[in-house]
Amino acid sequence: MKKKEGWPELMNAHIRAVRKQPFAAGTFDCCLFAADCVQAMTGEDPAADFRGKYSTMEGAIAALKEFSGGGLLETMLLLAERFGWEKIDHRYKAQRGDIVMGNPKVLVGDYDMDGSMGICCGPICVFVGDQDLKAVSTIENKGAEPTILHVWHIPVARD
Repeated sequence: MKKKEGWPELMNAHIRAVRKQPFAAGTFDCCLFAADCVQAMTGEDPAADFRGKYSTMEGAIAALKEFSGGGLLETMLLLAERFGWEKIDHRYKAQRGDIVMGNPKVLVGDYDMDGSMGICCGPICVFVGDQDLKAVSTIENKGAEPTILHVWHIPVARD
């Protein structure tokens, strides 16, 4: 899986189109938002194996466990291996178009998830919030609880 020519515009157009959409498990949640951004950039759906298989957060947790044997991190590691995404060794190296996993203490709230999936837009990363998209700084203040825990880079197609 590789990003298509013009991927920044495709990603931006998708984010603009959903920016005011409220959270809805199974249709507009963190996993599907990140997957939809990837699909906009690449033309391929990394969530095809679990899309449409849940409608609650409990169902999302069960679907991810069935898919990967674990939670979001295990799912992302499996997807990265399957699609050739590079795991970036430090959150400060996140770049526009990278998939990010956010800290559940900062982003998720009361759900029993090990993180929240989003997309890096450069100086900010975007995640699904309760009422609309939520932007957070890609690089946090020194001493603050980290917002971004993991980063994966999707290669760009070359001519």
